[in-house]
Amino acid sequence: MRVFLVSVLLVVAVVAGCRSGLQGSAMPDYKIYKLRGKIVSTNAATGEATVNHAAIPGLMDAMTMPYKLKDPGALSRLHPGDTITADMLVPQKDDGALLLDHIVVVAQARPGVKPMNFSRRAWRQTLAVVS
Repeated sequence: MRVFLVSVLLVVAVVAGCRSGLQGSAMPDYKIYKLRGKIVSTNAATGEATVNHAAIPGLMDAMTMPYKLKDPGALSRLHPGDTITADMLVPQKDDGALLLDHIVVVAQARPGVKPMNFSRRAWRQTLAVVS
């Protein structure tokens, strides 16, 4: 019975030690703030999106600045004019960069849509078909 109890305690200690070691090394210490703003531009070369965002209580006033994305692949889904919400990850150490994570496009700017530009001739033909 005594051997069984010692074995159980040893297993619990090993599992607890492994678990705390993984958490400390896998995820640096970040404080998370909610961000809401509009994409001004994207830069695939640097993996950054410039965002004009509202004030973030307890952190900063409203401003426009570039942010690195935790997932650089998300950059392809962002277009100038898109309204987004995201988690801003602020490192607790001074040597880290601000990161955006969990980005959600809440209003799309409809990139690539251009107003129709009819010539007079094309406009007359369209009106003739409709009439």
